[in-house]
Amino acid sequence: MLIALPDVRRAVSASLGERLAQTEGLCEHAAGILRAWVPGQSEPSAVAAALEDALFGDLYRAIGPSMLTQDARGHWVRLKTEALTDTADRLLGVLFQAMPRTEGTCSLLRDCALRDGSVSAMETLLAFYPDQLTDGESQLLRRVVQESGRGNGEAE
Repeated sequence: MLIALPDVRRAVSASLGERLAQTEGLCEHAAGILRAWVPGQSEPSAVAAALEDALFGDLYRAIGPSMLTQDARGHWVRLKTEALTDTADRLLGVLFQAMPRTEGTCSLLRDCALRDGSVSAMETLLAFYPDQLTDGESQLLRRVVQESGRGNGEAE
C-alpha cells in the first residue's frame, strides 16, 4: 500500500503540532509501521497500538522523560497519552484512505469505527462510502466526528 511521507507528517502535525512532527525519524518510523500492515493478518487496532508505542518511544528519546514540549505559542506543555492515541488514529486515517475502495474495505472500516471508535474510520466512511451508509449512520458518524473536535465529519 502506498503511504506517502507527507501524508504521515500532516497527520502527526495535525495532532502533535509541526514542531513534534519534525522529530527526527518519527514520521518515517510511523510510515514504516503503516506500510508493513497486511489486511487480514492483524486488526487495525494492533497497528494503532504499535503506532502509539513507536510514537511514545521516539518522542521519549527526543524530548526526555518529562515529556515536556513547547506548543505553537511557546508555552510548555506535557505530552499526554490521549495525544498519542489521537495521533495513532489520525495515522490510521492515512492507511484507510490508501486502501482500495471495495466492499471489504468498507466492512473493515465499519467494524473499526463501531468496535474501536476510530474517528479516522468514521471520516473515511463518510468521505469514500457515503452511498453505503444509511441516513441514520451518516448523521451519527458526522456527529461523533464533530464532537471529537476533528472537524466537519469529512476525511482530512
